[in-house]
Amino acid sequence: MRRLSMSRPSPALAISLIALFISLGGTGYAVSGVGHSPATVAKKKKHKKVTLIPGPQGAQGLRGPQGLQGIQGGAGLQGGPGLDGARGPSDAYHSYHASCDCGGPTSVTVVVPAGDYAAWATDAAFNSDAAAQTTTCTLASSSDTTAGHSHTALAQQQPPSTGSSVETQTVLHLPSGGSITASCTATSGSVNLSNLRLTAIQVGAEHG
Repeated sequence: MRRLSMSRPSPALAISLIALFISLGGTGYAVSGVGHSPATVAKKKKHKKVTLIPGPQGAQGLRGPQGLQGIQGGAGLQGGPGLDGARGPSDAYHSYHASCDCGGPTSVTVVVPAGDYAAWATDAAFNSDAAAQTTTCTLASSSDTTAGHSHTALAQQQPPSTGSSVETQTVLHLPSGGSITASCTATSGSVNLSNLRLTAIQVGAEHG
């Protein structure tokens, strides 16, 4: 019987066998990975939800330096003229009686609007009798009901042929306006009353 002889494989055969084993191994790996696409694998992974907790508020920072002063703005437009103010209470009212009334009575009156007034009156009295006589003058307003606002003055004329001036003055509060009257009378017809003058000036307010 002839003995089979084992000859050494040629290099080409060895390379062919190695290539065959490699190709068979790759096919097995491909078969085992069927049905497991990358998307399917990603779905199977569970993602853990992470909740972020804010940290504590930090300390207040240092105050920054003051900025540079800005440029001065332009001048504004000139304003229009203002409204006229209310008229001040400074009107004066005057009345004068020059004729001679022997013994009187004699009087003068001014009519004024509402307001406060400072008023005064003067009268000249001349006595031609041998006995002493007295002249009485009163300054008042029937529209002022305030007690003590009327004023009465008396002057005595000594004989013979003596004269004197009788003066009255007062303040008056007339909330609705009215008349202010100065009147004089003497105790005898021998007394000549003349030059009775009355002036009333409206003032801002009465004090006292």
